[in-house]
Parts: sequence; structure tokens; C-alpha cells
Amino acid sequence: MSTLKSYQLIQKISDLLYVDTNNEAEILSKLKESELQISNALSEDFELLFGNKINFYNSIVYYDDPNFRQGATAIILYATILNDKDSKITFECLIDFNKILVKINKESESGEIAKRIKKAYNIEGLAEFNEFSTIYK
Repeated sequence: MSTLKSYQLIQKISDLLYVDTNNEAEILSKLKESELQISNALSEDFELLFGNKINFYNSIVYYDDPNFRQGATAIILYATILNDKDSKITFECLIDFNKILVKINKESESGEIAKRIKKAYNIEGLAEFNEFSTIYK
């Protein structure tokens, strides 16, 4: 299990999400309520791993949507790096799979963080967030 707070939180959300309900509206409500907690945990983890703070500016919740990753439950968060506002990052928090995937949407000229993230991309052009806890310490 990852020691990153964001992964521990996603596991907890996954464990509790479907308890006592199969109601789509209730599940979506629980996911929306979890957004702030996840963004706070991601912020702490990002600062720990990269030494920079991030600011979240938008989010999307997916539940049982066949057009998104075969119906995966997810919270997608969009952020900028505070001292590099030209860089834009997407965090895909896949609740059912306990994964957080990171993608650089836009990078600045001096985007060292973006370069580090892109270096860890998989074939889909995404990096597993917890990889940075071992690769870049």
C-alpha cells in the first residue's frame, strides 16, 4: 500500500462508497463530497514529492459512464502549479482501481516538474502518481 495520503484516502473512499447504497444519486453525492479531501491530500503529496504547491481550478466526477474508461468511477481534478501558472496538470483519481494518473496538459518554458512527470509516462501518456514517491526521492 502506498504511503501517500491521496492513495490511502482513495482506498478509504472505495471501501465506503457502495456501503448501504446502490443509488446512483447517493454515490455521486458521496464522490462530490470527497473532492475537497482528495484535492487536499493530492496537494500535500505533490508538495512532498515535487517541492511545489498546486492549485485546483476544476473537477469532474464519473460514475458508471461507459464513455469514460469502461465505466470506471473517477474524480478528475485539474490544477496549476503555484509558482508556474503556465503549467496545467490533470489528476485522474480512479476510485475502483486505487490509482492516480497524472498528465501534463500544458507546460511552461521552465517546466522542470512537467519534464519529470512526462519522463514517467506510460503508453497512454499518463504517469502513475505514486511512482514519484520511489523514483525521485
